[in-house]
Amino acid sequence: MIFIRSLMAFHSSTPWIVHHIPASVAHICNRLFHAGSMLTIMSDKSFLKRWFSSFTEPPLDEETEIYQEIRMLLNEPRNGNYLLKNSDIRSVESLCQLTHHHNGFLREKAVMALSLKGDIAALRELLICANDWVKPIHRLATQEVMALMTAENAPAFIAHLAQVRQLLTCRRYNHAPLVELISHFLASQAHIADLRQALYSPDRELRHAVLHTLIEQEQLHDEAALAFVLDTGDTYLRGIAVTYWLARAPKLSESLMTRLLRDPWPRIRRDTLFYLDEHGQALPETLHRELLLDKNSLIRQRARRMLSETVDATAFWRDVITSPACSITQRRSALYGLKEARDPALHSLALWGYSQPENGIRQAALHILLTLEGEEAKPRILAALADPCLSFAMAAMKSLAHHPLSFSRSELEALLTHTPSEKHTLLYWRLVHQINKWDWLIVLLRHFPFLSPSQQAEELASWKGKYNQAGINPTSGQQEILTCLLAQAPEIRRSLQHYLV
Repeated sequence: MIFIRSLMAFHSSTPWIVHHIPASVAHICNRLFHAGSMLTIMSDKSFLKRWFSSFTEPPLDEETEIYQEIRMLLNEPRNGNYLLKNSDIRSVESLCQLTHHHNGFLREKAVMALSLKGDIAALRELLICANDWVKPIHRLATQEVMALMTAENAPAFIAHLAQVRQLLTCRRYNHAPLVELISHFLASQAHIADLRQALYSPDRELRHAVLHTLIEQEQLHDEAALAFVLDTGDTYLRGIAVTYWLARAPKLSESLMTRLLRDPWPRIRRDTLFYLDEHGQALPETLHRELLLDKNSLIRQRARRMLSETVDATAFWRDVITSPACSITQRRSALYGLKEARDPALHSLALWGYSQPENGIRQAALHILLTLEGEEAKPRILAALADPCLSFAMAAMKSLAHHPLSFSRSELEALLTHTPSEKHTLLYWRLVHQINKWDWLIVLLRHFPFLSPSQQAEELASWKGKYNQAGINPTSGQQEILTCLLAQAPEIRRSLQHYLV
């Protein structure tokens, strides 16, 4: 006891002693000088044995010392059985696992051991530890990540580029210098080809990280580099690259202009066309027809305005509509173009299109007629809803979403009675849900036997769910019909008794 007290007094007067004793003793000293009970320490014979034997042990090399400290920490009950039984703590897999331990001392020792190994397989865990709240771990991990930036490790850094850039979203430390260093390393002449090739990776996050790195490192400096991005199937990548290019390019070459105006994504075609209009660049003559017949309305309108001095767009569209040599898509676009231009002959052309056998032209004509005629187009809409072609009936429903019409109970009952198919019936019930709730209930009761059990339950639940959306009472005529129908369906009457008081 006297020896221990003397040693504690010596330690308090000379704190530098911890720097001159073996590292294997440091953990024991920590227990000795910071323990809550000296009697507990004195009763621990294994502890005293380790204490006195530590002064007679030969000095260990740094790596062995670290592994010994890891074993000692893992043996403590508070640290739990974190590793699998019989696992080798010297393996990279075990050390990577320990970097996620709740004990900061263990995480620090694991990072130290990984730094001595210099294995690129630990890059993912090192990037995570670079944002560790324990500052020594953060510094060690950051230093090791920088030490791993060698030519042979470049593919691994490219594969983890999304995780590298994710550090920019972490606010615990300023990771911008580290991310910039890695980005500059990967964008160097030796690795730029591999970095660009990652744009074709199946990993979406990696593709996006690569593109942002190329932009930040100013590697989209010529049309060849932009073409490399445009060849990818990722519309997001193409859109970001084109937006960046249009913001810095003073003028587009005709080849690049043609390629961008023919891109499958409407946003790229639209942005390119707007850029050309704002910068006063003329459109290639070979693209006049394509732009005026584009499926996007904004592109058609802008092209018509840009070509107003050289091309009569309305006359061109009239010729296309009636030309059998043009495709249905082109004739639809021409019909919509005349609608946007408010052509006086639009109504007659829409009536002509509605009488055509091609379904696509009929759909466009129906939408235009509903816009022009309003309530007067109701007979055509009802006929379209009853059309045996389901796609045409669905087109009529979509048109009603933009230009709603009100239907009576008798009109909807006629549709349900003569429905061409079960899928048509589902469309009609969507319209039934929009009428007066008592008319809805009348239609439901009349057609209840024709519904499947699941549809019956679904329709009843839907009516009950929307009951309180309107506080109107049934008219005398509705009340009379409901009384008669409910008398024939006692089960439904019991189900709805709380709603019919």
